[in-house]
Amino acid sequence: MFEIPLYIIIITLFLAICLTIATGYLFWRYYFVLKPALIYIGKPEIKDVKIEINDYLKGHWKEIRIAITSSDVSQLKLTIIEADTIIEDILRLNNLAGETMAALLSEASLYGVIGAGKLWRFHRIRNSLVHDTAFKLDLKTARDILQEVDEILKIWGF
Repeated sequence: MFEIPLYIIIITLFLAICLTIATGYLFWRYYFVLKPALIYIGKPEIKDVKIEINDYLKGHWKEIRIAITSSDVSQLKLTIIEADTIIEDILRLNNLAGETMAALLSEASLYGVIGAGKLWRFHRIRNSLVHDTAFKLDLKTARDILQEVDEILKIWGF
């Protein structure tokens, strides 16, 4: 009769135990870690984002509205930079998290804040003004972008 060596039996048992442990781990990993995480991807926590404003920011925005009518492009560039800061303050005041304006706008987009897409465009123009020395901004574009932001802020209650 043919006898199976003892070391073959031990190796086979060892491999069977390893396979059982690996299968159990993968089962646990899928059902208790991965599957619950997949359910919540793309579903942010419920956060009621109603844009609140204060008198200080309202006063500053009135100055921006006056500056929009300026015919000086350099004045409008400064107005765009100041308007971006005011919008950042508004978003922070309304408990949106983020260290940068881009992070704040990402969260605003995620929670469906009205006008977040236009604010992204506005912020990109502001970044181009600040960081790109070759960026040229004409009077019409500067006024148009500031008026778009003003319309968004009117919707928000400014």
